[in-house]
Amino acid sequence: GSMAHDSLLIQALTDEDKVGIEKTEKLMAEYLSGMKDAFNYEAAFLVSDSSMCYYSYGGINKQIDLEKNYRDQWYTRFVSSGKDYDLVVDRDELSQNQWTIFVNTRIVDSTGRLLGVCGVGAHMKDNQELFRNLEREYGVKIYMIDSDGQIQIDTDENHMEGKYLKDIP
Repeated sequence: GSMAHDSLLIQALTDEDKVGIEKTEKLMAEYLSGMKDAFNYEAAFLVSDSSMCYYSYGGINKQIDLEKNYRDQWYTRFVSSGKDYDLVVDRDELSQNQWTIFVNTRIVDSTGRLLGVCGVGAHMKDNQELFRNLEREYGVKIYMIDSDGQIQIDTDENHMEGKYLKDIP
C-alpha cells in the first residue's frame, strides 16, 4: 500500500508520546534510512504533526518552527492544501542547497486524523542531465511545470525560483 497508510509509521506516530522521542527517533532513522537506500533517494524524512519533530534518516534533524523559519512554511502549505501528496522543487538545506525534487505524502490514522507528513527527495541534476541530453538530441526545449505554469525543472537554473513559463521569452 501507499506510505500514507504504512502501519509502522502510523503506529510510531501514534505512540510517540508514550514511547518517547528518543525511541521514536531511532525507529524513524532505521525506517527512513532503509527507504532512502532501497530507492536510492537523496533524502527521506518525516514530520510528526504532534511534536513538530523533523525526523530524517540520520535521526532528528530539527524542530519545525512554523512562525520563525520561513523554510518550514512548506509544511503549512502542504497540510492546508488538503492534497494527499505533492511534488515540490526546492533547495535541500541538508544537501549543500542542491536543487531537489521532494515528494510529500500525508500520514493519517484509520479515522483520517493527520499524524504527519513523510517525504523523499531526489536531486534535480539527474533530471536536468536527462533533459539536456533530450534537448540536444531533438533540438527542443524541455520544462517541467506545475499546474500553475510555474517552472519546476529547467536545464537553466535562472528559470527556476518563482519563474513561470509564460514569462520565458
